[in-house]
Amino acid sequence: MIDYIRAYFKNKDTVRHHISDCYGMNINRYTRFSKRDDDEIKYCTYFRDFFNLNIKITNKKGFVENSLHTLYNNINGSEINRNDNDFTYNNLLSSLDYVKNLLDCPLEDAFLSQGLEFGFNIEVPFDVDCFINNDCVFYNYRTHTSTEDTDVKTIKVFSKGYCSFKIYNKGKQFQLPYPLLRIELKFLDKRGFNNLGIYTLSDLSDKDNLQKIFNLMYSELDKHLMMVDNIEVREFTDYKKKILYRYCSFKFWKELPSFKLKKEKSKCLKMLQKNKLLNNKIFVLDAIKSKFDELIKE
Repeated sequence: MIDYIRAYFKNKDTVRHHISDCYGMNINRYTRFSKRDDDEIKYCTYFRDFFNLNIKITNKKGFVENSLHTLYNNINGSEINRNDNDFTYNNLLSSLDYVKNLLDCPLEDAFLSQGLEFGFNIEVPFDVDCFINNDCVFYNYRTHTSTEDTDVKTIKVFSKGYCSFKIYNKGKQFQLPYPLLRIELKFLDKRGFNNLGIYTLSDLSDKDNLQKIFNLMYSELDKHLMMVDNIEVREFTDYKKKILYRYCSFKFWKELPSFKLKKEKSKCLKMLQKNKLLNNKIFVLDAIKSKFDELIKE
């Protein structure tokens, strides 16, 4: 479900006066030379945190940001910065209502910016680290943009166009006694969700809009994220393994002539399906669909 948000509010001075009067705000004053004005310009930044929620107001703009999932947990007594549990639709409405009352600003006047996140925690029957490090191979036949594998974190990120996918071991992060995988869609550009008709915090309270984001996430994962089960443990011939590993090689796809790309993609998919190497991918897709259907009803 919805996680990180950043939203800019129109009436920054109204919001600043409201928060200053009700709660107080921290102030950072400084000057900076402006070449355009050929003079020193005075700046004033107001900021205040409410649980994990950050509010910042400068000379030019004001915004609120951070995880609505974590915010809900914090308000309800959870440990700071935890989002390993489920975040239901009603939980989302509660977090949005808290933001609206805190800012004393209509959610229709809080415009979403890049960075919007939408994701799920799912329990899986396989080793999460192995899945992330070995099974998650490509996104649109391109390798990952970043990866990290330590004693406390295992994560892999794939990016394409307006979106990126972050896949990480949530169980390891919070030392849980069960394998928990988190898959998250992040919008790198607001045009990614503007194209779905989503512009403001208010739009996130609409179930139809959440369904649109989920449909986009599911489609991208299904069509473009290549997840291949462990080839080595299967009793394949050396020749078949060679072909399968070739399809899992970024070098192969990078050097493949463009006129052969469509044909090889088709052959690759058929071979993975025929040899039943998409079991974990099928499980993940089914799990996030079931999880979304569950969370949107509550």
